[in-house]
Amino acid sequence: MFPLPPEIISLLANFAPVFDKRVWEHAVVLLIGAILAPGKRTVTAALRIMGLSDEKHFINYHRVLSRATWSGLALSRILFGLLVALLLSANAPILIVIDDTLERRRGAKIKAKGVFRDAVRSSEKHLVTCFGLRWVCMMLLVPLPWATRPWALPFLTVLAPSERTQTKQGKRHKSCVDWARQMLKQVYRWCATRPLVLLVDGGYAAVSLGLACSALPHPAILVTRLRLDASLYDPPLPPADLSVPKVAYEGGKVSVQIKNTGATDFSGNVRIVCVAANAWLRGFVGNPTYARPPASSDQSVKLSIARGVTTTFNPNISIDPTVTYLSLHCVAGLDGDPTPDDNQNGSAIP
Repeated sequence: MFPLPPEIISLLANFAPVFDKRVWEHAVVLLIGAILAPGKRTVTAALRIMGLSDEKHFINYHRVLSRATWSGLALSRILFGLLVALLLSANAPILIVIDDTLERRRGAKIKAKGVFRDAVRSSEKHLVTCFGLRWVCMMLLVPLPWATRPWALPFLTVLAPSERTQTKQGKRHKSCVDWARQMLKQVYRWCATRPLVLLVDGGYAAVSLGLACSALPHPAILVTRLRLDASLYDPPLPPADLSVPKVAYEGGKVSVQIKNTGATDFSGNVRIVCVAANAWLRGFVGNPTYARPPASSDQSVKLSIARGVTTTFNPNISIDPTVTYLSLHCVAGLDGDPTPDDNQNGSAIP
């Protein structure tokens, strides 16, 4: 084999364990030939630039890509580790760029080809489509001493077929955002202890990608384009747990604090809100209920505070004009739900 500088040999040695020994010798030739070959980087062009145009067993180099068994994901992990170790400081955040590119290809044997928008030839008013393969590329943004701007170095590439192609093959369609979310989770496993910043364009400004970044154990930062007239809202509060657990109360006390707001509806019912409770009634705090005021001050109103619990409340008789304390005595029901003791009504407690 032709001689190589020691620096290149030491770098290429990191990828050797992924290949078989015989396959690795041919893979090195294709790698260096692809770097040196002008124009299209095909196997034939790589062999020609390496001086192997008369090689009799040229089919062995084609089989590196068609039949040999090796893991592209393992190679991506090794390459990513080398880029981070050699080009970034120990405390620097990892800046990752995700974008898709189109490889124009035609032919009956290219099964994953589809019709996609050509971003190079299309404009805002004119749409141009072409046959090809769509690749979602993940790149590491690193500063280089000889460049004024940082460079985006690709280390992980995934094929993203069209929905029509996936349907023909009987597979579930995954959009570019879905592939980006899966790639992000994979890279996070490689660098879980480092701060991660994801840079995407408007095509990846999706809520699902943002939720995936925030759901990581150490949330990643997502930087993307946003409309100037976009409406931003706080995330919704978690829903209250209104379920009543199957707990048998053996004559236990349940304290409920009810507030009479003084407001009435169109039917004249008084609006009452449960402002405090203990045990399993805590989930009903803040839920309003309406009750018709009694005809006289010595009468009480029956309220349904929660499922399986009823009590009596007199809005006309109260020690505090705004708050009334009720004490309920609950026993175990036949189905396990707490039910009130009908022989003991709620009584006002100062």
